[in-house]
Amino acid sequence: MTRTDTSLRARARPALRAAPRFATVSAAAAALIACAAAPVDTAVAQAQVEAFARACGDPEATATDVIKNCSRALQTNQLGSKGAAQAFLNRGAAFATLNKHQEALADFDRAVESFSDIALLWSNRGRALLRLDRPQEALESYERALSMAPRDAESELGRATALIEVGRAGEAIPALNALIEAEPRNLRVIYQRARAHQATGDADAALADVAAVLDAAPNAVAARLLEAQILEERDPAGARASYAAAIETAPDDPRAYYRRGRLLDRAGQSDAALVDLKRAWELGYRDEWLNDRLVNAEQ
Repeated sequence: MTRTDTSLRARARPALRAAPRFATVSAAAAALIACAAAPVDTAVAQAQVEAFARACGDPEATATDVIKNCSRALQTNQLGSKGAAQAFLNRGAAFATLNKHQEALADFDRAVESFSDIALLWSNRGRALLRLDRPQEALESYERALSMAPRDAESELGRATALIEVGRAGEAIPALNALIEAEPRNLRVIYQRARAHQATGDADAALADVAAVLDAAPNAVAARLLEAQILEERDPAGARASYAAAIETAPDDPRAYYRRGRLLDRAGQSDAALVDLKRAWELGYRDEWLNDRLVNAEQ
């Protein structure tokens, strides 16, 4: 599912993907005004600054409007260091909501330069770095967030995800176990534990976690793809069925076509493989192996 714009209160996201987090309306507005660097000249001007600040943290606004309103608040130069950081934080979170992760990271970095002692800022920054495939830096950001807010479950989950990405999945499992103990139905945590079990070679435990996710959310494409990937060696037919289910759920997602195509190619089913691989290419999937395979098929 690709989301172009929505209100910040109703941030519909894929079930297994974390959403960016925003400063609360009252806290953000209070901080933005209270931390102003200098007195505003007139009551009218102060009211305008306050209006922009509140709009910057409005959970009912669209992401596009938050970007616009936070930009206006920042342009007043009346927010103070912490207020500016919160405005950059909210604008960055709005960019992330629109899947503009490079722009989001740039704003989070500006926020850090302005006022770095905000745990939510470091957590959101870690999320952006994960989406930009920079997991080691993401891990460092999440650890900074947890140094300020040790019990923040979202940062703990982000840190565990980053550990998986940097090849330290075994270290992630105890933290994921603790999160599941606290919130047994959190599918995002169960999914990441499945990934961690897969990475450490425990296919049975990984499949058990994937089954729990799919039982609660049958249309969770990421879990279906993980199931298929785990099954490729032990049950190729089951893997193909899982890829087919993923395609039925998300026919415009190229990943299932690509992975099923590679599975079919390894099995010597070249014609069927090429159908899937060409479809993956049409849907925007790119890597060197796919390019070479399609070029060779034309020769």
